Amino acid sequence: MDYSISWINSGVVIVFDETLTFEMVKDIAGKLVGNEHFDSLLFQVWDFRNVTDVKISKHEALPSASLAKASSVWSRKQMIAILANINPNIETFFNTFNQVMHMTEWKCGLFDDKLTLIKWLMSGLGDDLLDKNPALLNDFRFIYNE
Repeated sequence: MDYSISWINSGVVIVFDETLTFEMVKDIAGKLVGNEHFDSLLFQVWDFRNVTDVKISKHEALPSASLAKASSVWSRKQMIAILANINPNIETFFNTFNQVMHMTEWKCGLFDDKLTLIKWLMSGLGDDLLDKNPALLNDFRFIYNE
């Protein structure tokens, strides 16, 4: 398998190896939405740092985003963080994704380092949620150590 999915307390972390395809994104989207924990997710981290070959065309990026937009009906608010060694293919995918998701309550961010990503998640989730859910700190530790 060219990716792994780790379900953690309040989120999910997907780590990719080498190749990224539209079929993989579609497969993962189905697994996420089909999981009993999807409705309670606060965030998703898609880690593309190990991807060396992006096989998602500009035309396939739009359906990928449309799948996520459809998912936002079941889970109203999530934060989607893409962690990547930023290159034009990843930026195109993210920009297309973000344009579609901008019409939902989901927030999207593109990051090239874990610490900035975690700070973004913390600021978006808010201090009150961190106070109510201290297990989030374990989630952030998992992301940092992944």
